[in-house]
Amino acid sequence: MRPKMGRVNKDGVQTFYYICELKEKSKREKCNIKNIKGNDLDQLVIDELKKLSYEGSTLSRKIEKDRVSINLVPKVV
Repeated sequence: MRPKMGRVNKDGVQTFYYICELKEKSKREKCNIKNIKGNDLDQLVIDELKKLSYEGSTLSRKIEKDRVSINLVPKVV
């Protein structure tokens, strides 16, 4: 999948899509998967990353725990 520019929407925002390169090169003969709205997908990914990274999240606690564990390991140099 690669991004492909779309039209400017009524709000003046440039849209784009993720499109299968095989689909594009073969003119839909070798792939018929639907394009994905890039603006929507990117926002979804950003929102999920924000959920993972807030202080107190499972990921945040795991990183802190690992950081402490790494600091407890004696330096070999």
